[in-house]
Order: sequence, then C-alpha cells, then structure tokens
Amino acid sequence: MWVSINLTVTRLKKYRHSDKMPGSISSDILTCMYEDKGKKLWIGTYDGLNLYSPSQDNFKVFKKSSSDNNSLNSNCITGIVEDKDGNLWIVTDGSCLNKWNPDKQNFTRFSFETQRHGLSVRPSRMAAVDSKGDIWIGSLSRV
Repeated sequence: MWVSINLTVTRLKKYRHSDKMPGSISSDILTCMYEDKGKKLWIGTYDGLNLYSPSQDNFKVFKKSSSDNNSLNSNCITGIVEDKDGNLWIVTDGSCLNKWNPDKQNFTRFSFETQRHGLSVRPSRMAAVDSKGDIWIGSLSRV
C-alpha cells in the first residue's frame, strides 16, 4: 500500500494494486521512491517499476519481459538513482543496472560480473551517486 500525504491540505489517498483496474500500482509492497529532476515520481515495488501520472492519477508500469531485452532485467526494484547528466538508473535484485531511455520508453541493461576479487554483487539492494558522478551499488550478499 502506498499513501500520499499533501501537508498543505492534509488529505490522504491510498493507492492499491488491482488486477481489475488498469493504471493501478503494480504491487502493494513498495521498495523505493524517487523524484527525478523533471519532477516525475518513480516508485519501485517487488513487482515492477511505476511512473506516477498526476494528471491522470494513475501509474504506468514497467516490468521484465522475457522476449524483450530492452525491458527491465527483473521486476523486484531495489533502488532508483539519477546521475549528474539526468540519466535514471534502476537497481533490481538481478545482476545489472537498468538505464531508462525516455525517448524510446525502454531500458538498457548493464550487467555486472557475478564475482570480482572475491566480492559478489548479487543481490543488489541500493544505489547512490557520489559528487564525481560515480554510481555506487550496495549488496547484502558476501562470499
């Protein structure tokens, strides 16, 4: 369940997933939220990435498609970051970063090595961008 709070008006609105309602959020289990430089609200869940449309008060859902290499590599979204050039990067529980291509409305996958110098990068759980523009990926697993 996701609850939005407008502090100036003090009103609450619940958003829930429903298979019967097109435009509903993809899952009630949220993992992360991010507002990009363009003021777009992105919401990661255990079952897809959601882009909120305030004008229509609904969500555009992005999910993995096994037949489309330009879709997300996994539906479990664990982090969303934006680099200094305005590129949006989506972290999943899979072994790659997904770069959002707004012009094409799809993703480019950047796979990680499964192991390097004895360190495992799976499953990825969070990301951050430092002042140099480098993307840092956090993982819960270890060798």
